[in-house]
Amino acid sequence: VPCGQIILQIDKENSSSALVSYWVDAQLSNRQIATTSLTLIKQYAFAVLNLNFLEAYVQPENIKSIRVLEKANFDKTESLYQANSREGKPVSHLIYKAHLQHL
Repeated sequence: VPCGQIILQIDKENSSSALVSYWVDAQLSNRQIATTSLTLIKQYAFAVLNLNFLEAYVQPENIKSIRVLEKANFDKTESLYQANSREGKPVSHLIYKAHLQHL
């Protein structure tokens, strides 16, 4: 039974970067699964795939996910507004990045 998922989507136009996304089953939260997984995928992305940076989007109210990103040494860079809600209204996302030199 999977406990979650982590996805690394390499940018087709800029192959030195990728978007990372993840989730963990709510029953398994607070066990460092997301932080450990994100740290490992970051190391793999930089050491094996030779990427220069990773990017992650998170909604400002998702405090747990923000904490995961911060513990994995991602830095908040800016806000992004996307019209992707189910109601067609703009949804605000924070952008977090991790760079090769922060490994």
